[in-house]
Amino acid sequence: MWMLYERRIQNMESSMRRPKIIGCKEAAEILGVSIQRVKKLADKMYGQKVGNSWVFFEKDVIKFSKIERKDGRPKK
Repeated sequence: MWMLYERRIQNMESSMRRPKIIGCKEAAEILGVSIQRVKKLADKMYGQKVGNSWVFFEKDVIKFSKIERKDGRPKK
C-alpha cells in the first residue's frame, strides 16, 4: 500500500516540473550565434525581458534551433 502511494506522489511530482529557464549566453551556445543575435531574435523565441536581461525557456530555444532559416541578409 505504501509503495503505491509513493509511486503516485512521484508521478505527480514529475508532471509538475518547471521548464528550464536560460539566459542569452546559453541560448547563443545552443543556436551557434552571438549574444547580440539572440537579443534580436528574442521575440521570435518567445523571450521575456526581466530587468535588463532576456530569459528563455530552453525547450523554446531548442525548438527554434530546429526551424530551417535562410542564410544571409533578407532582400529589401
